[in-house]
Amino acid sequence: MSESIDQDPLDLFESSLPPLFEQPIIAHSSSFSNIYVHEHPLLPFPIKLGFPNPPARLNNLQAQYLWPSGIYLSHLILTGVVDLGREGQGKGRVLELGAGMGLPGIMALVSMALDLEQTEEKVELESGTSCLGKTPTIPTKDDMVESQEELGTVVATDFGDSGICDILRENYLLVLDTLTSYIRSQSQPQSQSRAKVKQNPGWEVLGYEWGTDPASLLVAPSGQIPRKYSTLLLSDTLFHTSSHLSLLQSIYSLLEPIHGKAYITAGFHGGSRGTVDRFLELARTGGCLVRELNVVKWDPRTESWADVENKVEGEYGEGVVWSGLLTLNDKS
Repeated sequence: MSESIDQDPLDLFESSLPPLFEQPIIAHSSSFSNIYVHEHPLLPFPIKLGFPNPPARLNNLQAQYLWPSGIYLSHLILTGVVDLGREGQGKGRVLELGAGMGLPGIMALVSMALDLEQTEEKVELESGTSCLGKTPTIPTKDDMVESQEELGTVVATDFGDSGICDILRENYLLVLDTLTSYIRSQSQPQSQSRAKVKQNPGWEVLGYEWGTDPASLLVAPSGQIPRKYSTLLLSDTLFHTSSHLSLLQSIYSLLEPIHGKAYITAGFHGGSRGTVDRFLELARTGGCLVRELNVVKWDPRTESWADVENKVEGEYGEGVVWSGLLTLNDKS
């Protein structure tokens, strides 16, 4: 979700395209129940999340929606495409920027908590091949996480408004409760103590405005020694061109410079990839390496994400998601 309240004229034009062409923006939003239930074939239980309720002055942040890009980034996490910092670097430090309701970060927490084991079927997205990635297997009761150290760290951030951050924090607590119940249900009575999830299993929710001092994030959670993050998660944070510079400043400040990876997904709202291309140009001008992974759309017939032909010009249609990998050097 964009952290800037001001809107670029180009973005204003693009946001007017759906009404003009009668193509409504595709997103999950608050309903009467105010609960979104996320299910995935690789999840052992459904994830229930509440929608943020920002004040009217912050509606431009789009925090009250769950977009297809957030669902797709969550899919990449569960299928092992997203490196959570565990390959040669121990358990990772993961941070989500513009988290909204927090689905991708929560999927990272669940993945690390259950220590999802990947198969050898590794797909190199950097080379432009299919995105379905590795297939996790749910661990047995003997593989359960035992300590906070083994969990790694997930920090979720969004604009520091209580209507956003309070719901985001409640979502983490709700999922943690579900996760604890699941782990206990998979454990034998005599080994329940080793399957218990601690009250603070390496996660925190913090308010943060892009481009500002990141000191509080570098010591999260709970006042650790300042450290940058091995993995950044960003879904639909490219809404407004006017926010791109401050977003990149935060990425520079938060991402580990040698091995760090930022995974970005963004919708082509209005069918155009204009805001994505402007972000890519600015990032590359600033010295970042950005690899376009793929462009996909959910196919309800096959109930899977299908590759979409890359277009230099023209409209993509609604519901299309772009994904990319940003690094700060060519060794990542």
